[in-house]
Amino acid sequence: MPEPNPKHAELRLLLIQVRESEEVARHELDSLLDVTGLPENAVWTWNVVSEGDLKWERVAAADGVIIGGAGVHSATHDDPFTPNLIDSIRRLADEQKPTFGSCFGHQMIARALNGEVITDEEHSEVGCHDIELLEAAAGDRVFGHLWAAGTRTFPALMGHHDRVSTLPEGGIELARSEVCPNQAFRVGDLPMWATQFHAELTPARLLERLERYADIYAPGDDTITKIRGMLRPVDEAASLLGRFLDACVDLER
Repeated sequence: MPEPNPKHAELRLLLIQVRESEEVARHELDSLLDVTGLPENAVWTWNVVSEGDLKWERVAAADGVIIGGAGVHSATHDDPFTPNLIDSIRRLADEQKPTFGSCFGHQMIARALNGEVITDEEHSEVGCHDIELLEAAAGDRVFGHLWAAGTRTFPALMGHHDRVSTLPEGGIELARSEVCPNQAFRVGDLPMWATQFHAELTPARLLERLERYADIYAPGDDTITKIRGMLRPVDEAASLLGRFLDACVDLER
């Protein structure tokens, strides 16, 4: 776990969750705290599955919003919470609230802003895969430090069968993988970023998550063992959330 960053001491984040069980919702929150070094009282949560429509007063009180993964839910299908979530994402964009989407959150940002998400089993990615940083990342608030350091590829953790096939309106592709374009994008000049990969997970946390969803993402007796063998440190991916928190602080001043 990183040391707490004094710059983030007064920060308040809202984590929008799409989780069927309290166990996995708690795991997602703990994973985010692990990677960011934030204290638990700095992160509010709202689970649209168990708590229903997002209350905008909670969004307005936060310095930034993270939309997390979903496990059993797909951005290509409608759930009872889908219309409100889409409306909320559009309002986040309209009000320029700093926002970061991870996996399902990445896909829902694209869908809400008139992009396209498809199920693509042939190009699904589970485990640890290399991400190629694109030149558009140069100077970006969240990704630019990697480009400036000379990083052009870095490992990241994934677990997806769906992907963004068409970027949202104003979307700028920042990174891709060998089989999956649009691994990361920014929405125009807005403080809104999204990654198909899980910047909030460590390798150990990914294994815990896959054990929970083994029938969906890691079927077969030896799949998790194989994935364990491909894992590597993912410091570059994890650093993106720290840069997002910096942007939340800077933009709220």
